[in-house]
Amino acid sequence: MLTGSADKTIKLWKAGKSEKTFTGHEDCVRGLAILNEVEFLSCSNDASIRRWQVTGECLQVYHGHTNYIYSIAAFSNCHDFITSGEDRSIRVWKRGECTQTIRLPTQSVWCCCVLENGDIVVGASDGIIRVFTESSERVASAEELQAFEDELSKATIDPKTGDLGDININELPDKNHLNEPGTREGQTRLIKEGNRVEAYQWSISEDRWMKIGDVVGSSGATQQTSGRVLYEGKEYDYVFSIDVNEGGPSFKLPYNASEDPWLTAHNFLQKNDLNPMFLDQVANFIIENTKGQTLGQMNTGYSDPLTG
Repeated sequence: MLTGSADKTIKLWKAGKSEKTFTGHEDCVRGLAILNEVEFLSCSNDASIRRWQVTGECLQVYHGHTNYIYSIAAFSNCHDFITSGEDRSIRVWKRGECTQTIRLPTQSVWCCCVLENGDIVVGASDGIIRVFTESSERVASAEELQAFEDELSKATIDPKTGDLGDININELPDKNHLNEPGTREGQTRLIKEGNRVEAYQWSISEDRWMKIGDVVGSSGATQQTSGRVLYEGKEYDYVFSIDVNEGGPSFKLPYNASEDPWLTAHNFLQKNDLNPMFLDQVANFIIENTKGQTLGQMNTGYSDPLTG
């Protein structure tokens, strides 16, 4: 039996006892996938994937995701695999390379698996299960494909959680730049459209650029003009004060409306060394106290999620 843990390690168990410990990941190990009797894969919050031998050696490290990797699953050929994570993507890995990036219209892609027929199934934070296939016999109707693409194009992308880097809207090209074909599957290109920044991804199979969302937080507004709250040198839509123990110190919980509340809650608890059992309370607190609020306004009328 193999297990991965928040202590950054993987353990091999035999007869109820830990026989070997695998170290190398720099953050919580989120998923494992068996390749064959002597090799397996692991993924982590450190945004890396590792291929191991059961004897303890790390054979290869793969990089491609730009945020937490939550899940990993192997194809039946015992070589290729898929991963999903916090960067809105599923990634297909073949011959050791990321050959396809599939973006979803939701931030967190929690889990993925490969069916016996080779189809890929993923579950995400929007509560929807999606199935992707290479088979022309099982592909969705044109109407369903267009609906998915429309939903994807309306998504908002926070550049802090993706692979877009620092953005200066004044230096971005216009849509004429999309007349040039991409050079690789999943390549991302940012386009200035009026006062907005749109993100496009190159699809080799369709030979075109597909819009994957509008980039938020790229207008270059100042704290005074945006009305946002400055905390530790960054601007946020909300900064809550959380009292864990009555009479004890309070902790600041910064949050942007474009972020995933569950990931924010997880990071808050981890940063302040608080009990993970509070995850649901903190996440639901964020959801309740930002519901219906206008971006840029700090909410002060709330109850503390841990002490009430």
